[in-house]
Amino acid sequence: MATKFEEINVRPQCKPCNGFHGGKREVFKEKMDLEHGTGTWEKLELRARQRFSYSDFEIQELIKFYSEEVKRLKKEKGL
Repeated sequence: MATKFEEINVRPQCKPCNGFHGGKREVFKEKMDLEHGTGTWEKLELRARQRFSYSDFEIQELIKFYSEEVKRLKKEKGL
């Protein structure tokens, strides 16, 4: 849960890569470090192992934020 909403950690993958190939972690790691700087993968991996939970308030704020983002992107893309 600690990295579930980290936007740099959210990337699309096809079903075979994400499921059958376990996310192709080495490829994902390389691309993440290239895009966001060396060590990004390790930092996220450490954070992902920490105990974490969102409060009800934080969850409501995330819902509001991402709902507005969806609206904004739809408008921007003309959808």
